[in-house]
Amino acid sequence: MADIDILRVHLNKPWSARKFGQLFSELDFLYDLVVLLQDKAHEMRLVMQEWPSDIPSRFEPSLLPTLVQRYARHGTLRVGFTRFGSPGLTDLIGAGKVLEQVRLFLTDITDRVLQRRDRDLKREEDEQKILAMKIKNAERLLGLAKEVGLNEDEKKRVIARLIRSDDFFETAITGWMITKIELSPPDPASSRDVSA
Repeated sequence: MADIDILRVHLNKPWSARKFGQLFSELDFLYDLVVLLQDKAHEMRLVMQEWPSDIPSRFEPSLLPTLVQRYARHGTLRVGFTRFGSPGLTDLIGAGKVLEQVRLFLTDITDRVLQRRDRDLKREEDEQKILAMKIKNAERLLGLAKEVGLNEDEKKRVIARLIRSDDFFETAITGWMITKIELSPPDPASSRDVSA
């Protein structure tokens, strides 16, 4: 079994139920994508050749939960703890290597937001650089799947979906709704069962 870690996302300001749902949905999407890319990159060509008849034949980001459920070893992302209020936090439990990639993706967004506040560039130049950084961040994550065998059209769809996820987190970080992202192993003295 994979090492289990906890990704802690620190929250600030009021969060609506819809925003919480979107937060969990975006984190789940990122986790599923990394699980599929890390667990199955070497076997993905075989999966593509033996594509299940009940799944559309073209790869779409919306297929990730189905593919992860069928083919991945690391399972799904679980919510371990959420403290509502401001400041609040949520602990997400999952495979350490997968959560590390999710943390890197989110940290890159945080770094970019902080850098943007410090820069004194013209608005158009800034937007072009930010878009290039978003694409680079998405391509870095997609780079985990060199052997997956996605065609250019499929890669573009995954990158477009990653940019949507990036936009959500950038807005939450810029608005100080997410204030910190940490990855740590679970507390061995904790009574929580993280292996279930």
